[in-house]
This record gives sequence, structure tokens and C-alpha cells, in this order.
Amino acid sequence: MLSIHEFWNRKELTAGARELKGELYCLPCHDKMGVPICGACRRPIEGRVVNAMGKQWHVEHFVCAKCEKPFLGHRHYERKGLAYCETHYNQVRLHVFENSNFETH
Repeated sequence: MLSIHEFWNRKELTAGARELKGELYCLPCHDKMGVPICGACRRPIEGRVVNAMGKQWHVEHFVCAKCEKPFLGHRHYERKGLAYCETHYNQVRLHVFENSNFETH
């Protein structure tokens, strides 16, 4: 049973509603609950959380920008706001170096 306050302050849920433990919440109420939101899929994270690059991620969504393999606790390398595995980070660095115009004086 709802209290009078809850009854009069109900909001209609939109397509942006978030589910948590089987219940739907409007975005403002969900945000007040402090549940982390995944930086990749924008859905709530209820299990293990990866904190990296100023965001929070589902473990399986924190992946290399090139091969899309999850890091699963392995080291990642950042370049221009993207995360890479060591192999692809080195490829990106080499590509940038090869395409640079170095002039000698």
C-alpha cells in the first residue's frame, strides 16, 4: 500500500526506466540509489565492477578498443580515451610514429 505522499508523487515510467533487482525505477530515483552504471552499455552494474578511465564497467564490457577482448584483470593501455591490450596499443603507437612527419633542420 502506498502512502499519500508516494501516491501523489508517482511518476510514469518511460522507456529510460532502469531495472534493479526485479523492480523498475525512474532515472532520478535510480540515480539516488547510487548504483553504478556501465560506461559501455549504460545499464546498472549489480555484480563485480571495473573502475577504469574515470568510469565504471561490467567486467565483460571493459574491452580492448581494437580486438574487443575483455581485459579480465589484465593490464590495459590508454591512448586518446580508448583502452587497448598491449599488442594493439603497440600497433597504434607504431602506426602514429610511422605516419608522423619529422623534419630535420
